[in-house]
Amino acid sequence: MSRNKRRNKPIKINDKIIRGITKSGFRFSVDSEVFKDMEMLELIGEVDDNPILMPKLLEKMFGKKQKDNLYDFVRDDKGSVPVEKISEIVKDIFESKELKNSLSLSR
Repeated sequence: MSRNKRRNKPIKINDKIIRGITKSGFRFSVDSEVFKDMEMLELIGEVDDNPILMPKLLEKMFGKKQKDNLYDFVRDDKGSVPVEKISEIVKDIFESKELKNSLSLSR
């Protein structure tokens, strides 16, 4: 089992569920099967050019409850959900060695 270097927390790949903790401390779980969905792949490809698709991508990747948990995790004192914080967390998840390894094993 590998460890997240910054937080020194285990990241587990159980069955098809990838669980981890981002550098900012957000705990997540992602079903690796979602990355075999063509609509998800389209969203990933389009979100850089059209950031309005980010909420749809998050809900497809995490589900509504976990997406809402992410929003609450980054919510500031004024009640806003900063886009840049969401982007940092999503980037952290997509760049994680564990997610990349899981996706390469599922081919």
